[in-house]
Amino acid sequence: MDTALAHLSLDELLHELLVRVQRILAADTAAILLLDGDVLVERAATGLEEADTRDIRIPVGAGFVGRVAAEKRPVVIEQVDRAQLAHPVLCESGIRSLLGVPILFEGRVIGVLHVGTLHPRHFRRDDAQLLQVVADRIGLGIEYSRLYEEECAARARSDVEQRRTRFLANVSALLATTLDYEATLRNLARLAVPELGDWCVIDMLDEQAQMRRVAVAHVEPAKESLAWELERRYPMRPDDAYSPARVAHTGRAELLPEVSEAILAEAAHDVAHLDLLRQLGLASSMSVPLIARGRTLGSLTVAISRPGRHYTREDLAFTEEVAARAALAVDNARLYREAQETSRLKDEFLATLSHELRTPLTSVLAWMWMLRRGRLDGSAVERARDTMEKSMRSLLRIIDDLLDVSRAIRGQLRLDVRPIGLGPVIQAAVDAVRPAASAKDIRLRTTIDSDAGLVQGDPSRLQQVVWNLLNNAIKFAPAGGRVHVRLERGDSAAIVTVCDSGPGIPPEFLPHAFERFRQADASATRAQGGLGLGLDIVRHLIELHGGTVKVESPGEMGGATLIVTLPLLEPARTPASAEASVQVEPARPELAVAPSSGLDGVRVLIVDDEADTREVLSVLLAGAGGEVRTSASAAEALATLARWQPDVLLADIAMPGDDGYALLSTVRSLAPTRGGEIPALALTAYAHPQDRERALAAGFLDYLVKPFEPPALVAAIAKLARTRRASRRVAAPRAGGMIMLVDDDPGTREYSCAVLKDCGYRVLAAPGGEEALRVWAKHRDEIDLVVTDLMMPRTSGVDVYRTLRHEGADVPVIVVSGYPLVAEMLGAGGEGVVECLEKPVAPEQLAASVRRALAREACAG
Repeated sequence: MDTALAHLSLDELLHELLVRVQRILAADTAAILLLDGDVLVERAATGLEEADTRDIRIPVGAGFVGRVAAEKRPVVIEQVDRAQLAHPVLCESGIRSLLGVPILFEGRVIGVLHVGTLHPRHFRRDDAQLLQVVADRIGLGIEYSRLYEEECAARARSDVEQRRTRFLANVSALLATTLDYEATLRNLARLAVPELGDWCVIDMLDEQAQMRRVAVAHVEPAKESLAWELERRYPMRPDDAYSPARVAHTGRAELLPEVSEAILAEAAHDVAHLDLLRQLGLASSMSVPLIARGRTLGSLTVAISRPGRHYTREDLAFTEEVAARAALAVDNARLYREAQETSRLKDEFLATLSHELRTPLTSVLAWMWMLRRGRLDGSAVERARDTMEKSMRSLLRIIDDLLDVSRAIRGQLRLDVRPIGLGPVIQAAVDAVRPAASAKDIRLRTTIDSDAGLVQGDPSRLQQVVWNLLNNAIKFAPAGGRVHVRLERGDSAAIVTVCDSGPGIPPEFLPHAFERFRQADASATRAQGGLGLGLDIVRHLIELHGGTVKVESPGEMGGATLIVTLPLLEPARTPASAEASVQVEPARPELAVAPSSGLDGVRVLIVDDEADTREVLSVLLAGAGGEVRTSASAAEALATLARWQPDVLLADIAMPGDDGYALLSTVRSLAPTRGGEIPALALTAYAHPQDRERALAAGFLDYLVKPFEPPALVAAIAKLARTRRASRRVAAPRAGGMIMLVDDDPGTREYSCAVLKDCGYRVLAAPGGEEALRVWAKHRDEIDLVVTDLMMPRTSGVDVYRTLRHEGADVPVIVVSGYPLVAEMLGAGGEGVVECLEKPVAPEQLAASVRRALAREACAG
């Protein structure tokens, strides 16, 4: 092969070689077939019609050509028999003689070169040798061409990868330059053109899940206005064909290798829309979602205008990588803005909290300073007391709101739901806020539909909701204004509406009205106080009840309307006496006066590590007629018990060293004559419902939260003292007392049965939960107490006491288990469980617990 052939492509080279071979060998035809798997495919031919031969595939070993490839040697046919040919064109062409040689490279067959004549011919050895030399050169050229093409392709891929790597680096650098995500996306669109295509469009989802175009770029900036006009005239919808809105809605990318006229017609809404789409000049396009942290933010769309180039799956994967980085940057910017907003709200909240705490404390400290100096007359002293009490109650409301928010955040707000009518709930809340309304000369109007129906709800929590809404309305209504609360029945819901004639809510603040710590005016010059927690608590409580709450306001000076919707109780589940049974406690009870002889000689041991608390309790209880001693720790209290027997133990829970639970456990292990059965009352600052349940399950007979109402504390101690005296009068167990003992362990069951019988009780023993329920069904009128294990196969102790409670039984239950905390976590205290004992249980501990449970039952009866 001469140098003149060097500039030819492979196809041109093969054709030129065939022409020369045909001329040198004086042949009528010549052809080259290359191996493709197990078949030979014609690559070049002369003397034959290429259109008739280019699609012919001949298996290796079939016919003349297949034989040459299979035998890897020259083959000559001087007299062609049509049966020897697998090539249909050769069969019809009238070829009489054939010479074929294999095209080899490194001993491997890669094709066949053959020539033919239309008249019989005797091919000589040197003809075959010449043709083989040509075939070998062809083989070398083909292989070198293949290697060169692979090298070029690899170099092209490498160039593409390097270019894309540089592009991704530029994208990352760009995305890190600013936290203004819209500016970042505009810069990204400009960077993407022409790297990703001739067009780049970025659309984002707004808060209402509507698509909003934020960036457009084109290689010819003058055309960018077309994309903006398209978005303005034809807003995107998720159900539009080939729409970025559909990509954002589904979260799945769409690739259009070729944008045909049919695709444009399907995407267009009308003729004008189609005309605009045509003006874009799209040849190929793809749209990918912007997704970060599992959240779809929008879409990125790129397109090619130049004909002849089409997007591939590889292009789509690269664009998805770009979109992922952009989405993460946008989401990081969003999170940063939210963090900044949260920090701002936190600072505002802390400043507001400081103000709301310092304001009532200021009056308290000022009045106390004047009281100490004795410079106030009688009426001023009374005003001082009233003001200080009002200030302290204001501080308590702040603490209650903060605790409710904390519980809501942790999902620990609990409801005591029952069928109730909302009429009494609303009336109680109205009565509570009426003095505040009267002080501002606000007309407080109530409209209650007596046929509003029943809801499944917690009366105290729903009263808290209405009280918050009314208090909010009164706070913002002007002097002489109006507040109207209305209860009515909807299709399947009870609707409570609270309207006021206040300044209204700005439209831009309405979506944030129920957000925690949010206030329409949080400035230092605001007209109204508060922490911005009330409506958040309302929203959370209503959602826990399965309802909704919303706010409406026409704007400035238009007042505000808050609408609470609660699902009505299904008629089949509504007890006939539900409405009559609803009892609502006053929302903000006033202090009663504790009678000075309320305790009348009752002996009380106070245990609290705070000296100030011990002193005020001692003065209070002594003033009520009690005989009081105090201890600063559990160890000191036990030492006092060794030489002085109180009627009631009043103990804090959280104390250094041994806490109130450890103290009570030690006391309960004492013999009755040494104080082992002293009734105990927990007085603690822990105010969660689960704290109360744990205290009662641990053996405290009552539970009060600090700060306490003095009359309530005196009354609770007096009640426990009566229980103590009654138990002293009835020291022996009640004759015929029946206990159902449930335990799946035979040894524990036998031991506990012996202890109880030795104390004089009758015992019905059951080896498991199912047997216990059968025993209960037969002897329920005789059983005074249930003592049960917790963890048992099939039917557990939990199943037992819940079944008893479901049947309306008020029999007390003692849980004896290796896992007593499990019962506490399950809320056992609210289901008849009076104590939880941890195995192994000493005989005297079991006996004492049984006596306490029966004594409590006798006192309650």
